[in-house]
Amino acid sequence: MPKKNNSIKEAILVSILPTDNGFACTVLPSNNAPQVESYAVALTIAHGMVKVSVEEPDYIFDKGIQAMQETSSENRVSFEDLLTKRKEKLH
Repeated sequence: MPKKNNSIKEAILVSILPTDNGFACTVLPSNNAPQVESYAVALTIAHGMVKVSVEEPDYIFDKGIQAMQETSSENRVSFEDLLTKRKEKLH
């Protein structure tokens, strides 16, 4: 897989804000969003992360604890693998 020079300007930010009643989450897409499928997939994942965080905060909290205990970099996901699996599900 060829490596791209991703810019921080293209980052999708998931914002988690403490509130008096718990927390609030939002997705902040880039103003310079590239019109490519991998960006659309990443944006969809960000929205899914926020949805699950709001609907199942206990599950997400437990996953956060697990993630802080792991030090491996094997938790990265290849967009090509993700797109291949997604296309297989659709067909």
